Formats: sequence, structure tokens, C-alpha cells
Amino acid sequence: MRPDRSDEDDNPAIHYGLIASANQLMKDALVRDKLSAEKDVLCFEMEAAGLMNHFPCLVIRGICDYSDSHKNKEWQGYAAMAAAAYAKDLLSRILPIKIEAEKRIGDVLSSEFIVEKNIIKEVHNTAQQTNTAIDILDSDRRREKVIAKLPYAKGSTFDSFDGALDSRCHPETRIDLRRQIKEWAENGQGKSIFWLKGMAGTGKSTISRTVAESLEKEGKLGASFFFKRGEADRSSVAMLFTTICAQLLVKILLLIAHVETAIDADLNISDKSMGEQFEKLICQPLSQIRGHLPLASKLIIIIDALDECARDGDTFLRLLSQTRNKWSPSLQIFITSRPEQQIRSGFAEVPEEIRENIELHEIPQPIIKQDITTFLEHRFAQIQKKYTKDGRSLPSDWPGLEAMLALVDMAVPLFIFAATLCRFIEDEVYSNPTDQLKKVLKYRKMKSDSEMDKLDVTYSPILKQLIDGRPEKAQKSLVKRFQIIVGTIVHLAEPLSRSSLATLLDIDNQQIEGQLSSLHSVLSVPSSAESPIRMLHLSFRDFLVDADRRDTNLFWVDEAETHKMIMTKCLDRMSQRGYLQENICNLPDHGTLRAEIDNRIITNYLPPDVQYACRFWVYHLKESQSYINDKDPVHRFLLDHFLHWLESLSLLGRIMESVHLIRTLQTLVHDKNMEISKLLSDAMRFARRHSSIIDRAPLQVYSSALIFSPMTSIIRNFYINKIPHWIEKLPEVESAWSAVLQTLEGHSDSVSTVAFSPDGTLLASCSRDDTTVKLWDPATGSLQQTLEDHSRSVSTVAFSADGKFLVTDQ
Repeated sequence: MRPDRSDEDDNPAIHYGLIASANQLMKDALVRDKLSAEKDVLCFEMEAAGLMNHFPCLVIRGICDYSDSHKNKEWQGYAAMAAAAYAKDLLSRILPIKIEAEKRIGDVLSSEFIVEKNIIKEVHNTAQQTNTAIDILDSDRRREKVIAKLPYAKGSTFDSFDGALDSRCHPETRIDLRRQIKEWAENGQGKSIFWLKGMAGTGKSTISRTVAESLEKEGKLGASFFFKRGEADRSSVAMLFTTICAQLLVKILLLIAHVETAIDADLNISDKSMGEQFEKLICQPLSQIRGHLPLASKLIIIIDALDECARDGDTFLRLLSQTRNKWSPSLQIFITSRPEQQIRSGFAEVPEEIRENIELHEIPQPIIKQDITTFLEHRFAQIQKKYTKDGRSLPSDWPGLEAMLALVDMAVPLFIFAATLCRFIEDEVYSNPTDQLKKVLKYRKMKSDSEMDKLDVTYSPILKQLIDGRPEKAQKSLVKRFQIIVGTIVHLAEPLSRSSLATLLDIDNQQIEGQLSSLHSVLSVPSSAESPIRMLHLSFRDFLVDADRRDTNLFWVDEAETHKMIMTKCLDRMSQRGYLQENICNLPDHGTLRAEIDNRIITNYLPPDVQYACRFWVYHLKESQSYINDKDPVHRFLLDHFLHWLESLSLLGRIMESVHLIRTLQTLVHDKNMEISKLLSDAMRFARRHSSIIDRAPLQVYSSALIFSPMTSIIRNFYINKIPHWIEKLPEVESAWSAVLQTLEGHSDSVSTVAFSPDGTLLASCSRDDTTVKLWDPATGSLQQTLEDHSRSVSTVAFSADGKFLVTDQ
């Protein structure tokens, strides 16, 4: 409480200091005292807040409380009277002439209003720009979130790092062909598919990259996918549509919401059939935004080397044909391939009115000769410039007209010959381009009527120099080393680095490096030992494994034996101590989710070569054309490491592949009565039943998967000791696996009829009430396609005798 004032205390006191003005009432004593201490504030008011920023004035206020929660109006009248009296006294002391000299309040406020209006406009514009930036940022984050859910085939796009060094067409080559492709791309109302076909080495992929690059600059490229045999994610259609969808999301922002909805509705969409992925991730989202896209705007999808897509090329083409009315209003598709039977069969079902065809090997020979001449002249000029820059010299007219004509004749129609010989001639391992050129020209008189003859002329000079001048014994040793190292490289399902290759093959790294040092003209050999080694062209593999040249090609590689050798190396590597074992990554508990595990931890415990072995040992076993038997290495590996193998596949995000891998193993059992056959049958049921939970949490393979398997399960009983010790009482479970192999879910109402295709590879089902027909893969239970064009209920469905057609009663 304040003590009573004496008579002397009634005299006015003057306080000089800072008055704080705010846009809200001060009612908190703690905040008041804090500001008073920090800013040396004497008092607080709020009516004048902001006024002095726009209007120069003196504020006269009456103070009537203590700026705390005890505020009241008892002294407000007195404070107002005191302020008025002071203002009156102040004004009486100002001379009228000084007042007349000042600007009128209206004039001041008018100019200040204009300034304020401009400021407000600027603030509004800034706010709009900020909101736009926030919307874009939110959209980018949302898109990244959606794309993260779509498996992406690394290195499959035309501008990927792996393809950055791949060649493009010289500006003065392929002029007429590129013009035709450009006209097709610009004619949005024309044919929907362009098929560019040609035999190996005729330059299809180079043309694809050139076209893709041009379309990208014009803003017309929707997506690209370059198939490549020998690279797992790029040698099948498994990631084709998810990769294309991810690229389309970058080009068309309107697709994001619709693709997100499709993924949320089916979290396993990326594991579904080709048809279902195409329908839900591409066709349906495009149809939903069609009204918001320019009528003449169509994006181009480029699919390169479709023939290198294992066994699915024709199926893909049939799918495009059957669904063309859904995608053709928004897309055009450019496809390249070799003219192989499977691809020709697929294109035979694509109506001619929607596809355009060009065969590279049927382009007039004079045009091909001129293009190859232009390419060689350009590359030889580069080699000469590089050679001269290094302080050496070549004749000004090198290589000479005669040599040039001979090289062109040797090359036609294979651009791969021209590209390979240029790499061979400029290889820094061999310092004299003139001598290298002479080695090539020795083959000018070789008969080269067929495609393989041309490949012989292309690759023989490169390989022969590996052993030229060496004693016979040394030659045999060098050839053997070549067949092991290079034979492995060309047969891998996915490229490995030098270090990983050395570890897998158990060969010294220096030997690998020595073998590859003189093969830069046929292999992409990065300077880093941790970067993957790749074939520059698939025709090199074709040349090495051609069975017709087994007796004439000293470097011939036996496919089956090489696959068998790689499979054995894979089993050995996985069986080494410290890799495939329970709790590979030393996770804290059985509930640890795979999504929570850092990839660096996985790579630390499972090096790249071990990862490769886990994923592809079954592939190499199958390609070796070997059978498996009781107590052989495969049987022993499964008994020792089956659960560890499933754990590793889960850690790598590949557990869903286990069903296919086990089924492949089943096909390789020589006698179905063997113990290995029974083990694999049980393993199949085990993987089908529990793959979902193992996919989420890898260590559940040792707990819930074992616990909830039937009592008579071979896997359960063999690994019963792997169940965690803290689980004291096991639940009651069924005695044996039920007769139900799999439940197919997809129809929204009752199913009226089912029918198997004549070869048993497809199952058709129809529903009377949801008016759809669905095609299933009975082996995996995956939905292949949904036919929705029926206007009435469908009660009957049947396959034609050849399995090519499906008939319904509507």
C-alpha cells in the first residue's frame, strides 16, 4: 500500500523518459516490469500506437492506473481532465503565425495516405508471392512424398548419370529420320505409336537419346525408359510404369492428387500386375485431368530397347493396344527394339492405323554410308586434336581417303562398329592410333554377310591384341582369366563395381584392374573402384556367347558354365561367417520396422556383392540349366540359411520377390519326391503367408512367422529354436497348411464364373453385378487386367482354344 501523502507531496513532479505505445492493453505486471527494466519504459499507452509513423504529432495522455490486472476507471475522468488542461495551456503558448506556417492535417494525411496505399499494395503483392511460393513448396513436398512411394529404376532415363556419356546423333547424321520422328511428335492427331526397329548395333539407342533430348528442350517429353539386359531393374517391366509415373508427376502437377489417391487406395500397387499399374497410375489419373490440359498438348513417352525386356515385351504391346483409347488422348509412345519374333508378335496385335514403323536396316545404303562417314570424320578429327594436344603428331590427312572408305564399307550398316573402332583407336593404353587402325584394317577382307560376321570384325581386333605376341601357355592363361572376369561381367543380372566383383569372384583387385585396362573400347570402366562396370553395347555379349563361334572364337564364353560359376560364388559368399545370420544388422528388437533402418547400416552389414548374391543366386542357378537335388549345395544352403535369406531380402526391400524365387527353385527340382521338393513346397506356403509382416519388420521372420505357421510346417519345426526365448507360451495354431493356396480379391460383388486359359497361365473371372471381367495370374494371385466396357451384367466367360481371345455372354 502507498503511504498517505503530506502537504508537500501534492506539488507536481516531472518525469522525463520513454513512453511505450502498443496495439493492445497492458494488463500484466510481470511483462510491465520486464519491459520497464529492459527498455527503461516509464509508462504504457495504446491509443497513439502507429499514429506517429504516418502523422508527425505530439501525444498528450492522462495516466490513470498501474498497467496491471487491477485496472479500473475510477481515476479515468481525472486523468482526461488533466490531459485536457495541459493541452489547453500548451496551445495558449504557441503563436498563431507558427500554426499558419504548418501544413494542414488533411494535406499531411493525404500524402501519407498515398504512401500508405502504395505500401499496402506492395505488402499485398509480397503476400501473394509468398503464398504462391508456399503453394509451390507444398506441392513439391507432396509430389516428393508421392514419388517416394513409387519404386524407381535407377539409370533408366535418357538423362541419368549412367547414360550421360552415351552418344547422341551427330547434327549432320540421321537428318531425314529425325525429321520424320519430329513430324510424328508434332502431329498430336496422328498415329499414337512410333516403332523404330533395327538389328543390333544400328544406332537405335543413340537415336532414342537424341530424340528424348530434343523433346525435353521443347517441353514435350513426358518420360523415358531405357531397358537394358544385365541390369535387374531395367531388364523387366516390374518398375516400368512406376518410373514413368514418377516422371509424369514432375511434368504434370495436376496428376499428383490423383496418383496419391490411387496409392492410398492400394499401398501395394507397385507389386501389382503390369495392367493394373498402367490403369491406376497412368490411365485413370490422366483421364481425370484431361479437361484441364490443352487440347493439342500430348506428351511423348520414349521406350528404348523393348527387346531387352525379359519375356514381357509382347505383353506390354498387347496392353498398349487394348487400352489405347484410355492413354492416346494424352500420350504418344515412341518405341525402339530389335525385330525379334516376340516383339513382332506383339506389334502384330497393334492396329496399323495407330502405329508408324521404320526399319533402320532398310534405310537406303547410300544414306547410311554418308551418315557413318560423317561420324567417322568427326571422331577422327577429335582423336587427331587430342593426340596433337598431348605433344604428338599425326599426318594432317590422317587416316587417309583409302582407309576411310575401307572403314565405312566395313561398318555399314552398324554404327556400333564405327563407335567401337574409334574408342579402340584412341585407347590411351595403346599410344599409337596409326598402329591401332592397322589392326582393324587387317579384317577388311573378312566375309561379313551376316550380323554376327559384322560383330566379328567389330570385336576381334580388340580381343586379339590381348594375347598377340604371347607364348601359347600364357595365351591360354590370359584367355581363361578373360572368360572368368569378363564372362562374369557380361552375365551379371546387375552391374557390379571392381571391388565388389573382386570380392565375389575371390580374385585380387589388381587382376581385375589389369584385365579391364585394355577393354575400355567395349566396357565402361569408371576410375572409381566403387562404381559399376557396364557393357557399352549388348552386342559385345552376343559376340562372346554366340554358339556358332564356339570353335572359332578363342574368347568364346560358355553361358551355362559361367552362370553356374557365378551361382556357386554367390552361395559361397552368402555362407561366409558374419553375413547371413539371425539379426544381420544388430537391430534392437523384433518390432523394428524396415522403414526405420538407415540404408548405410544395411550396406555396412550386407556389402554390395552380398546384396547381389542374395538377390540373384536363383537367377544364375536357373540360367545355368542345372537341377537341384537332396544334400547338394543349394539344399544345404536352404537348410542353414533360409530364414536368414528371407531376412536379408526384407532388409533390401525385396521380400515380395521371394515367392517368385522359391517358385523358380521348385521348377529346378529333378524329382518331386525328394526332400528338397517338400522343403520348397513348405517354404512357398511360408513365404506367401508371412511375406507382408516380414516386409514391414525383418525380424518377424523369427517370431510371428514361425509362431503362426502350422504345427507340421517343415520350416517351423526345423527352425523352432529361433523363436525368441521371451515368448514362453505359444498359441494354438492349425495342424497343417489349409487347402486354400490363395484368395483372389478384386470384384466388388459375387463372382459368377471362372475359367483357366488353355496353357494355365491366366485365370478369368466375371461378376454378374459389378459388370467386370478380371484376368489373374494364378501362380502369384496378382491381378493382370480389368475389363470394364460391359454395359450389363456378365455371367459367363471363356477362353478361345488358342488362348488369344476371351469371350463373354455380353
